[in-house]
Amino acid sequence: MKQLKNLIGDTAIYGLSSILGRLLNWLLVPLYVVYFKPSEYAIVVELFAFIALFNIIFTLGFETTYFRFSSQQKQTHQNYFDLAISMIFLNCLFLGSILIFFSENLALLLQYEGKGHLIIWCVLILSLDAIAAIPFARLRILRKGKKFVAFKLLNIGLNIGLNLFFIVYLPVQVTHDSHSLLAAIYFPELGAGHIFLSNLIANSIYLLLFSGVLLRVKFNFSVKILKPFLAYAAPLVVLQLAGVINEMFSRQSLKYLLPEGFYPDLSNAAALGIFGACFKLSVFMALSVQAYKFAFEPFFFNHAHETNSKQLYASAMNGFIIFGGLSWMVISLMLPELAQLIFGANSPYLDGLIIVPVLLGSGLVMGIFFNLSVWYKLTDHTRIGAVISVLGAILTILLNVSLIPVLGFMGSAWASIISWLFMTLLSYFIGQRYFPIKYKLSKGCFYFIYATLATAMIVNLDLSLFIRYGLGLGLVGFYLFLVYYVEKSSKKEVEYH
Repeated sequence: MKQLKNLIGDTAIYGLSSILGRLLNWLLVPLYVVYFKPSEYAIVVELFAFIALFNIIFTLGFETTYFRFSSQQKQTHQNYFDLAISMIFLNCLFLGSILIFFSENLALLLQYEGKGHLIIWCVLILSLDAIAAIPFARLRILRKGKKFVAFKLLNIGLNIGLNLFFIVYLPVQVTHDSHSLLAAIYFPELGAGHIFLSNLIANSIYLLLFSGVLLRVKFNFSVKILKPFLAYAAPLVVLQLAGVINEMFSRQSLKYLLPEGFYPDLSNAAALGIFGACFKLSVFMALSVQAYKFAFEPFFFNHAHETNSKQLYASAMNGFIIFGGLSWMVISLMLPELAQLIFGANSPYLDGLIIVPVLLGSGLVMGIFFNLSVWYKLTDHTRIGAVISVLGAILTILLNVSLIPVLGFMGSAWASIISWLFMTLLSYFIGQRYFPIKYKLSKGCFYFIYATLATAMIVNLDLSLFIRYGLGLGLVGFYLFLVYYVEKSSKKEVEYH
């Protein structure tokens, strides 16, 4: 189908850019683990988790809402764009002022006394991200994927360059020539704070890149369009916050829930740093979900009124599970070598590697849950979606509190995948009542179960390198054969009928 080809093409564009961008960012991970101790890197893990959480509060769920309303009423497309930008700007001004005013108190509360400046930088990073969110959403609606990618990669490239400048180049230059002009901007006591400073400067480029559309924005507060806009968006904020709690709560709670001495020779802050670094290895699955989300969200809104829309959504889900299962197996197979390449052969960060395959599976289930979100976004039942996510967040918190003291890192990983499974099942059964879609359940479950069992074998069997790769490649090859056979058989059956 032409529509699915467009979806695959857009996903490929966003996916390649996300993967390239993430690989470029991964060049920084070996840098961080060399220059910063786990206990120092912990502040980066923790504050960036807060950034992910507050990003939702700063953007107010307006990305999805903008898609929903602009796809329904093309004539007011610009009005909704102006409204979203105006509301986000005022929200950033209001929330940002409060957080900046209490920055020192917040730093003390997080046990980072004297680091209030980092809180301020995080607020500015959040504000710049939020203001750029709607212009980026507009590029997705207009299917200007190449421009979207170019802007994102420019930001990433600048961020990497600044990290290398502040962390590597600047200390060497000032050490060799203490009278250099560069000494004026060299603050060694800032340490890992250079990571936040680099991110802040890199995000500032969004103001330049989107200056044309931002300068043409008319502050729009029409009650006629604001009321339904906010009614749709408000539950999305709750929903997305709950989703981030599912993903991020462990990184916020690990150093508080982990019993002292659980890991010999590691403080709780160091354990958080290790967990955060290993968590990044699971991001490869998140990249696939993110790329798919960038393409799928405008896709399902734009095709919602077509007669074959539900068939399109079912086919998209099936394709996502096939690709997700393949990614889960391949990444898990390559994981030990990939981790040593990034962290080093004898790095303490390797101690948390056991969590990654479980988190990869969690990312796959999260993607399935996102596919299912079609029903409440198209029927305007975002409140029910919010309730499902809140229940998942509560379960995440309860599981982390009960499992981390017993299983450590692994308790948090299991909490994540169990919570996403719970929300996925709940969303499916409720969604079938309000917006029934005939998903290819038998095939999807088969692919998922196969990938789960194959990954468990690859990860848990104590095998030599040669035998492990032989087994892994054999399982992956057989999976691809089964996918080809099953999909070809299904196609023939449809053509026959």
